[in-house]
Amino acid sequence: MRTVDMAYEMLRRAWAAPGAWRRERARWRPPRSGETARVFYGFVSFPPPEAPLAGGALKCRDLQREFPDSPHLPNLLYLVSSALPPHAELIARAARRAGAQVVLNQNGVAYPAWRPRDWRRANRPLARLHRLATARIYQSEFCRLSAQRFLGPPARDGAVWLNPVDTDRFRCADPPPVPPWRLLLAGSHQFAYRVAIALRTLACLKRAGVPVQLTVAGRYLWSSTEEKARRQARGLARAEGVEDAVEWRGVYTETEAVALLQSSHVLVHPQYNDASPRLLAEALACGVPPAYSASGGSPEIVGPAAGVGVTAPLDWERSHPPAPDQLADAVRQILADYPRFRLLARRRAETALDLRPWLARHRALFERLLADVSGPRWT
Repeated sequence: MRTVDMAYEMLRRAWAAPGAWRRERARWRPPRSGETARVFYGFVSFPPPEAPLAGGALKCRDLQREFPDSPHLPNLLYLVSSALPPHAELIARAARRAGAQVVLNQNGVAYPAWRPRDWRRANRPLARLHRLATARIYQSEFCRLSAQRFLGPPARDGAVWLNPVDTDRFRCADPPPVPPWRLLLAGSHQFAYRVAIALRTLACLKRAGVPVQLTVAGRYLWSSTEEKARRQARGLARAEGVEDAVEWRGVYTETEAVALLQSSHVLVHPQYNDASPRLLAEALACGVPPAYSASGGSPEIVGPAAGVGVTAPLDWERSHPPAPDQLADAVRQILADYPRFRLLARRRAETALDLRPWLARHRALFERLLADVSGPRWT
């Protein structure tokens, strides 16, 4: 975006939020070299632990175990691109003006296959934050590739840290008895095909004589209202002849997610180009192997052996979700060797996705950024 356009956008935002710029300028002070990190996440308060939160906000909650929210005179701003606070760019500019550090945890971006009408507009504020940040953390290599393609290359490169999971909280329990095998489709269903493919996969398995049930949990977001989307999903289940084999659940909390996963055998995750789904990490930690679209950042989280992926091309213009018969075949492969997949799923979470090393990397980063505030911000 041109400098004139950026200035106009900042003026427009400042006019739309009276007092926000003055408030943020007063919030920040120049950091002192080598001081302890005082991290502000852009939100003055967070929902209580039992409130439903998306993956981006959960990362801020995870970080607060080690770095409590410090809205008064902070020296470091931490933003997650998928859970930005109001006036995020204004906050970042105020922090930079004071000489504070700005860390951006970058998830996915908008692109034509996902938001065909307004992907350029949706990416503009992300691109400005991407340039403003003094350090960048990408949630997967796919996230880094997406950012470089659609947000522009940053002045300095960043690191790739896969989404973590608390393996003490998300842990294995005795799997539910068989039959039936219990499949789970969970998360925020922004696209109707997620539910449609899961239901058709269920139908494929039942036609093949596999005793199986499906739980659909989360928000239904692809239609004008959630109730309309839910009716469409139930209608498709009736049309596929699997209505009696589906349990419909709504939004769930992080605490409820543990029990939901522990009561399932296989996670079905058909979303194409999912940038870095935390749900996959949580499922692995609970010993729930995924049958999934091997696209986006999902293969980086699952690894080579903890689940079965359906291959897909990298395409920014069109989506390529898995065909139901292919996803059903992936489920059958897991069920045929279920104890081994269950063991490998938990091992993957413990060795590659555990929360504790992720927090330690943040501590090292924050210390490095604050060790010499006049020196290089990122190497």
